[in-house]
Amino acid sequence: MLAPMPPRLAILTAFAPPSVRGNAVTVARVARGLDERGVELRIWDLSVQSAATIQAEAEAYRPSVVHAFHAYRVGPLGLRLARRSEVPLVVTLTGTDANHDLFDVDRAPVVRRVLEGAARLTAFHGSIGDRVAAALPDVRGRLRVVPQSVRLADRAPRVPGGSPGSEGPGVPARPSRPARERDSGNPLAVRGAGAGALRG
Repeated sequence: MLAPMPPRLAILTAFAPPSVRGNAVTVARVARGLDERGVELRIWDLSVQSAATIQAEAEAYRPSVVHAFHAYRVGPLGLRLARRSEVPLVVTLTGTDANHDLFDVDRAPVVRRVLEGAARLTAFHGSIGDRVAAALPDVRGRLRVVPQSVRLADRAPRVPGGSPGSEGPGVPARPSRPARERDSGNPLAVRGAGAGALRG
């Protein structure tokens, strides 16, 4: 019997490092945790590449999961890519998408379509999950709260894709530890890294 294929994530974000915006910091933290657990991933930053370029590159990458950080800013691109690639879409609600865009008369239809099309939704706090579930009761069963976490390390953190500050969009992540040293089991079961929400 063949061993299960390791997950390949296409992470889409409105901002990625070296930006110091909140979404960029969050994406770097989650990507680092996944990378350390052996998940192959690439990050695409919509602030430096066009949606068409990202879609073409991400389709060529052939992900097994598309993960969009922000339902309004990158969710529509994530939904398109996931549907074209016939893979699940995970959407992480980052704050403004759930607190403002979901209730804005012009943006709400876009956000609702993305949230309804996602296989799994994640939020960093129960209040965000409750707010979204109150507006869209049908998504409650697909929504998971994955609390923010703190990392205490004896070395400077490294964002997958290269040394700090040198990462570019679509750069493949390099494993931080040899495969034999990684945690065994399903890397998507990791709760503190933001990946546990992929598990049913």
